[in-house]
Amino acid sequence: MFGGFAPNAIGVIPPNASPAVKATGYVRLLLPEEDEDEMRMLMGEPALFTSQGADVSLHVAMQNTFTATDLEWWAAFCGLNKICTRESDRPVVINEMLKHPKSLNSLCRWTVSTPLIKERYTKEDHESRASRSAPQSAPLYIEAMFRGPVQLLANILSTSAAPKVGEQLAKRKHFAPLVLRLLDLATKSVKNDGKIVFLRSLCINILSKLIWSEAVLIGIRKYADQLETCLKAELFRGDTDAVKSLLEVAAEATQTNPNIASVDTSSSLNDVKVCNVCKSVEGLKKCGRCKAVSYCGPTCQKKDWPEHKKKCIAA
Repeated sequence: MFGGFAPNAIGVIPPNASPAVKATGYVRLLLPEEDEDEMRMLMGEPALFTSQGADVSLHVAMQNTFTATDLEWWAAFCGLNKICTRESDRPVVINEMLKHPKSLNSLCRWTVSTPLIKERYTKEDHESRASRSAPQSAPLYIEAMFRGPVQLLANILSTSAAPKVGEQLAKRKHFAPLVLRLLDLATKSVKNDGKIVFLRSLCINILSKLIWSEAVLIGIRKYADQLETCLKAELFRGDTDAVKSLLEVAAEATQTNPNIASVDTSSSLNDVKVCNVCKSVEGLKKCGRCKAVSYCGPTCQKKDWPEHKKKCIAA
């Protein structure tokens, strides 16, 4: 037993466990709940990332807008990033995620479909019907993306295994929206403090590793004007040449690839619809009462009802 609970429960990871054991445990947190009877809880090291002591400001967001799945995935991102601080341990994380590609799905989903993260919440925030995929710009959101999923994406694409990781990422249903999210983050014209500078750099680095993908080329075409504007404003600093290279490659592809040349550049992240609980894009149906949120099926709808009923207003 660990802390009074079964040590094999998903989410119970001792702080002194080996990197391999931790990587296995954190990746399990990113996998869908295929068995409703499986025991899941955040204890040991994962609890450190979701407790008030970890980050008081972010803990407010966790209390206000994070679902149980959000908390599990956030703990997994933080835990896997902690393992990756030692470059020699990154292959352990990468191999475990490649062994379970659905974990990459979860990484893409959360990056695209993030709960509202901000310093203060209003009554309107709790009643809002805004899509989780809507762009955000609060400093706390920028910090969360930098510390969590975007940092993890950069870490797993930082070794010689990057081509394999990129190939698996490109197969995910949320890959194209993920590309748009990264471009949205890279071109945010918010206060140029340390976090957004580092976040822009991570996003550009990730996109550069995936430039062979048609989805990335299409995304760059969609965001070409914003990228050019940020270049003129000198927001990219050390990544200026990398951004110019991305634009040049996309421009060349537009001239030779009819799929890229004919793409509709008006669609946005606001058009992405996902299940309000598990973030799946399959079999979605809107809540029959408010029409504001969608679910992949009755199981997720019932699971979310205790929370959703507080703001479910007939359309």
